Amino acid sequence: MPLAGLWAFVLRPSLQGISGGLIGVVVPLYLAECLSASSRGKGTGIFQWLLTLGLVTAALVGIYYSYRVQAVALTSDAATLFAFKNQAWRRIFWVSLPPGLLFVIGSLMVTESPRWLFRRGKKEQAYAALLRSRSPELASLELHEMEETARLAEQKLPTGKRVRETLLQRKFVIPFLLALVILACNTATGINSINGYNVGILLQSGLSDLHAHWATFSSRSSISP
Repeated sequence: MPLAGLWAFVLRPSLQGISGGLIGVVVPLYLAECLSASSRGKGTGIFQWLLTLGLVTAALVGIYYSYRVQAVALTSDAATLFAFKNQAWRRIFWVSLPPGLLFVIGSLMVTESPRWLFRRGKKEQAYAALLRSRSPELASLELHEMEETARLAEQKLPTGKRVRETLLQRKFVIPFLLALVILACNTATGINSINGYNVGILLQSGLSDLHAHWATFSSRSSISP
């Protein structure tokens, strides 16, 4: 394998894992900040359901191309079959590209969370952001809670040492590193490692390409949010 192809082979799953990990952490955190307390469970539940739906859809795409490969194998020679398989994975990549682009475009249209706006002194915009998912009474109450929390945090600092906090402070760096370690261990030992390689594992166990994809579809469609 050429060096450029080797790097692409290594970077592709790495970028996929990083993006999947970020989505799995950032999206629920954003929903928890933007939704009211009564709707947070519903919002994060819908996110998990849509995540499972995406996995099932990806499995269906794999099943479709498995049927195509099987049809070519029955009617064509080995050279034609090899050429079709060589193009099949490229077509799968192009099929997965539009949802990714739609996600990127949608992420650029997402507004800032209320607490992010409040911490930057934009109280009016934070109140407007709260009103998107809360009644005026609840929005005013939560904004008042933010102000009280900020005031108490300010009072705990010694006089003359009230400086702007940064992410490079020790109290932020250590929990952040611990979260990264826990997330990496969870990804390496959890369902993500199986989802990424289950088709290859089933193929190596002796199943046909079609049966391996059907088994993958069954496992993904049975995942509970």
